[in-house]
Amino acid sequence: MLGALVIYAATLLQRQSVQIEGWIKSQDATWATIQDMQRIRPAIHNGAKILFLNEPVEGWDMLFIAQVVLRDRAALITLQHKEGHILTPSEIAEYSHVLRVDGPRVTLVR
Repeated sequence: MLGALVIYAATLLQRQSVQIEGWIKSQDATWATIQDMQRIRPAIHNGAKILFLNEPVEGWDMLFIAQVVLRDRAALITLQHKEGHILTPSEIAEYSHVLRVDGPRVTLVR
């Protein structure tokens, strides 16, 4: 009985270890994005209008990351893919900062 319990516990521990390793690896892209945003942050002034182009992540992840890193409640952050249409050059010109997202990497276009 004790042997079966030890085998069960070892199997359960091994499964959890594999799941945790997979979860940690899945966060690499998020961490790279956060680091890029921290690097870009000094170039973005308070209350800026910020546009993210090519934002590949479904949902609101990029918006959340930008809000946390920038710590600026006055900033207006727009995700291109949430606009429902492709912004025209004149609409893009209204933004003080434009950032391009390529995979997990974020670069400041202007």
